[in-house]
Amino acid sequence: MEFYLGGMKSIVLDDKFYLAVLFAGCNFRCRYCFNSSILEFKNEFLKNIMEVKKTISASDFNGVLFAGAEPCIQRQALISLARFSKKKNKQVAVFTNCSRPDSLRSLIIEQLVDRIYIDIKSPFSKSFERVTNSRTYFKEPEQIIADMKETFELLRNSDVTVIARTTIIPSLMYRKDDIIKIAKLVHSLECNWELQHYIPGISLDKKIQNIRPFTKSFLNTLKEICLKEFPDMEIGIV
Repeated sequence: MEFYLGGMKSIVLDDKFYLAVLFAGCNFRCRYCFNSSILEFKNEFLKNIMEVKKTISASDFNGVLFAGAEPCIQRQALISLARFSKKKNKQVAVFTNCSRPDSLRSLIIEQLVDRIYIDIKSPFSKSFERVTNSRTYFKEPEQIIADMKETFELLRNSDVTVIARTTIIPSLMYRKDDIIKIAKLVHSLECNWELQHYIPGISLDKKIQNIRPFTKSFLNTLKEICLKEFPDMEIGIV
């Protein structure tokens, strides 16, 4: 089997060493994306899945993280690699934009995933298309949002550990009303939430590449605002 692979690298996740398998190809074109070099399904990214399985088998990593771009688009390859990782007694984590509930459902049903990291780009509102540019793919934003709502319902009813993350970006995703709406979504999952600083200089949209990120103080203010609405939430800043 061949699939589109953007690369592999070692990372530290929850104080453990993981092999990060980066799938190429994504259905979003987020303006702040820092992995823009692997957004497309290019022939140069086609790899035999056995190459990745050999790396997993030969490694002494504690786990494997499937990320990207968006790993859940290539469902068959993702399921195959997750099954193989589990057979090798590896912890399995997935980083996803939540737009493919079919892939996540398969992973959960087969008990192939231990942690799911969800990247919540915006509230389920008009701001979604402004942030993601998802209309450039094959589905209308309204359908993608419907799929994401299905993912949230799936995660609410599963026992898999979920960690949510939202990037706070000047001029794009920072307004109090938007952040509180995202907090409401995260609160419904009863999971930890990380507010992430925007990293300037490597974004897809050149207009915001050199924009100055918010201070930690600003993110702390957003955190306190959300905690007033939802006092039992666990919110971190990264």
